[in-house]
Formats: sequence, C-alpha cells, structure tokens
Amino acid sequence: MYLAENLKFLREQRGKTQQELAKLFGVEQKTLSSWECGSRTPAIGMIVEMAKYYEVSLDDLVLTDMKPPIPVYALNIAYLRKKYGMTQQELVEIVGLKHKSSISLIEAGKYEPSIEKLEKLADFFGVTMDQIVKQDLSQEVSE
Repeated sequence: MYLAENLKFLREQRGKTQQELAKLFGVEQKTLSSWECGSRTPAIGMIVEMAKYYEVSLDDLVLTDMKPPIPVYALNIAYLRKKYGMTQQELVEIVGLKHKSSISLIEAGKYEPSIEKLEKLADFFGVTMDQIVKQDLSQEVSE
C-alpha cells in the first residue's frame, strides 16, 4: 500500500502544510502526520474525502506509487560526486549554484537543473549529456 507516501506527496505537490490540511479535514496536525508516516491509517470515510480533495481515485491513492521516479540524471550526479570523493558544497561551487541544498534537491530528484547546469556537470565529470541524462553510470564497467 502506498497511502502514507501518497498523502505526503500530494500535500507537498499542492504546496500545503500539514497544519493547513489538518484544519481542512478537521483533524489535529499530529494525526495527519501519523497518516503520512504510516503509523496510523485514516478511516475509510477520510480516505474518500482526501481522494476527492486531491482529485484522484481511491485505487490510485491507496494502491499506486504516485511519486515520479528519481530521474537518471539525479542518480548520476550523486554517483559521480561520490565516485570522485566530492562534497555537495564543492559541486555547488563548480556548478555555480547558490546553496548546498540545491545539490541535495537535485540528487533527490526534487529540483530539475537547467540544461546549462547539466552541461557544466557533464563537462566537469567528463561524460556526455546523453550519458548523464540517459545512462545509469553506476553500472559502468571498470577497465
């Protein structure tokens, strides 16, 4: 079941806080938090209400992983950074980002870098754009 993960994902997609949704659904914030972490499950009536609010089917809300997969480029950036023993801060400076958290968000697949930033990364690590975007570089064969 994917209910807990989907509730958190959908709330974040809407840009809402737990407090805002708790108020909307007439529950305490800690109750909503327990639903999102999976330690408690809402009653079926509440699940129906939330499905209506998010405009998704009950099947999707409960049975489908609604989070998109982490893009290949995100996995590759994390892999290459670690392979070369770099910190996120070092990569931030090379790419020209403002905050260390930017690399963290990119590696988690939560922030999409510009083409220019991807080009800088590909060039720095000596890989092509096709490789960084399409291939799982962690599976490369050592020679």
